[in-house]
Amino acid sequence: MKPGMIRYFEKTGLITPSTRTASGYRLFGPHHVKELQFVRRMHALGFYAQHIKRLREIKRSDLTTAEKREAIEQAIREHSQYIEERIAFFTGLRTRFQEAAPALADEVLEDDC
Repeated sequence: MKPGMIRYFEKTGLITPSTRTASGYRLFGPHHVKELQFVRRMHALGFYAQHIKRLREIKRSDLTTAEKREAIEQAIREHSQYIEERIAFFTGLRTRFQEAAPALADEVLEDDC
């Protein structure tokens, strides 16, 4: 994982800040590694920082295991719906682009801006 992503995850509170050596290198223990793996997996699935935080808040809450599961499953359903909306948006954009593409170069060249 790139240092910039780790800095971002620390800055947004997604991972616990690690201790550092005198020269500034981060020191990661097993807990940090697990946090990084979880955040990286959720990030790779398209979850934004606030959604990852929400999942972790649910996990750490005083809810029963069944209530936590339901809350997490609801968050997953909401994220799935968001993905479906984005797919529909980009599918429409692709269609509009394909229709415009043949004349797009001419349109750009003719535009006075």
